[in-house]
Amino acid sequence: MRSGRSGAFGRRATRPVAGGVRPRRRTRAGRRSGMARAARLAALLSLPFAACEPEPGAEQVGARADSLAAAVHRADAGPGPAGVPVPEDGSMALIGDSLRFTVHAPERVAPGEPVPIELRLENTAPDSVTLHLLGREIAFDILVRDAAGAVVWRRLEGAVIPQILQVRFLAPGETLTLRDAWPQRTNQDAPVPPGTYTVEGALPTDAPEPFRTGAATVRVGG
Repeated sequence: MRSGRSGAFGRRATRPVAGGVRPRRRTRAGRRSGMARAARLAALLSLPFAACEPEPGAEQVGARADSLAAAVHRADAGPGPAGVPVPEDGSMALIGDSLRFTVHAPERVAPGEPVPIELRLENTAPDSVTLHLLGREIAFDILVRDAAGAVVWRRLEGAVIPQILQVRFLAPGETLTLRDAWPQRTNQDAPVPPGTYTVEGALPTDAPEPFRTGAATVRVGG
């Protein structure tokens, strides 16, 4: 039976098929439209994955930032007087397996200017440490030597240390800090000439020998 035109719009009636579903003929324009939709869908699906990928160079920038943060953290770890830097290995001494004893002094000072000096005794062990120190106030010594190795100034020169035992406890990571300044004079009260000097620290205890630091170098003038 031939199909004819029907309805006000003049559409051609189609032959019924099984299931009552009218088949749809795909035109070239329809195929292009479908491909465009598929491309847009693929682009949308790819966005979350692209957002998770680091930008070029982001990993290196993050590593540099971590390095700078670590450097700032190290610089702030042991605050001291202005001009007193974190010591190099030569100014540090290890005492047993639990204590680190360091001396801190500026690398360069002007002639006649007092030199701030700091001794730090740090507990590096996971447990507390008991210290038996001397004096009503903790007695500690500082020795300054000239380039020939002769002692030109000693903090405890002529001092009498009271025989009082002082018990101190250092918690893990805690630091005992002792400060004084060298006036750039000898123990005979004479000004020292410009040159290179070394500074050492000592902390008397109830043991026969005191705790000793390494040596820090100070340049006077020049």
